[in-house]
Amino acid sequence: MLSLSTGQKLALLEAVDVLEDSIDFLIVDTGAGINDNVVYFNLAAQERLLVITPEPTSLTDAYALIKVMKIRHGVERFHVLVNMAKNEKAAKDIFAKLYNACDHFLSGVSLDYVGFLPHDPTVRQAVMHQKPFSSFAPSSEASLAMDQPERLEVVLD
Repeated sequence: MLSLSTGQKLALLEAVDVLEDSIDFLIVDTGAGINDNVVYFNLAAQERLLVITPEPTSLTDAYALIKVMKIRHGVERFHVLVNMAKNEKAAKDIFAKLYNACDHFLSGVSLDYVGFLPHDPTVRQAVMHQKPFSSFAPSSEASLAMDQPERLEVVLD
């Protein structure tokens, strides 16, 4: 998927358009970075949810994407979810770092904190078993967090 041609990207978007009436949401995980395909699919999206982690490289990648989307394409609104956080305070501290960098260097960017998912070792175990963590370990901390809509306040209208 990293090296789709322009024709392939257009064909993929046309295939998604056919699904428009039969789905409410389509989530496209573009991965980290700012390569052409990441930017292309972020431009095609109605809403953008950036998933960041406490890793410095995650914050750098998220900031780079926000900067490119703002400066080159005029996109100013992003939802942010913190993944693998120790707790809510740690998640909000991570979000604050990204928010402060954007506020200082990118005028007009709006970042909406939508919540966090806790660090949970069972997620890695589920990946190793090639199963969704919510079905692999339904009572795990991460699974329970997904079932609490008040914790994840994503508003995608």
